[in-house]
Amino acid sequence: MNKFFIAAFLIPSALSFAQETKKVVTRVSEPPTKTVYYVLRDQPDIKHGPCTRTYLGLSEKGLYEHNARVGVWEFYDERGRLVQKIDFTKHEIILSQPFVAKFWLLENGEGKERLLSEIDNEPFMLGGFERYARFITHTLRYPAEARKAGIMGNVVLSATITKEGVMIDEKVEKGPGHGLNEEALRIIQSLQEEWYPLRIDGEPKDAKILLSIGFKFV
Repeated sequence: MNKFFIAAFLIPSALSFAQETKKVVTRVSEPPTKTVYYVLRDQPDIKHGPCTRTYLGLSEKGLYEHNARVGVWEFYDERGRLVQKIDFTKHEIILSQPFVAKFWLLENGEGKERLLSEIDNEPFMLGGFERYARFITHTLRYPAEARKAGIMGNVVLSATITKEGVMIDEKVEKGPGHGLNEEALRIIQSLQEEWYPLRIDGEPKDAKILLSIGFKFV
């Protein structure tokens, strides 16, 4: 009898979800990305339900509620190994790896350094440093001007990772020029909504970060 009642409750719940949402599949060629997710039928710009995404041999899966990541999200490398696991509801990093970037806490527009022992977590890219490196390698286009002139070197960029996990205020701090600065900025600006914010004492904070992109002839 108990099994009957459990099934009776589950069926209306599943039907309600199907009536409220619809499945969407998108494919992007650069970088190669396939995303399967659900949106509200009456508001198709709002993600609501399970989501899976594969890109550059990597993958992630989790749940959206009204465009916000909720619950546990898992991120995998090209071998299917779990490399990052985050509970967005509890704001808990279950598994992650260090993200190589210098950062400062932003307060009243000024950057203040904080020791790792003073913070809950540093700001980092969802999917980890491997995803960041792969994205750069795949999307980088060596400018013809720099290639012709034999120019190589690193471009150092700064940006703000807001407490909402969005990258803003991207700019070049130092670089060799000849089109390399502009190309590095273009790449970074393609990653604006793929971040987890700095957290201190359980609260998300705005942070300034420094990133470097290297250009070298192969």
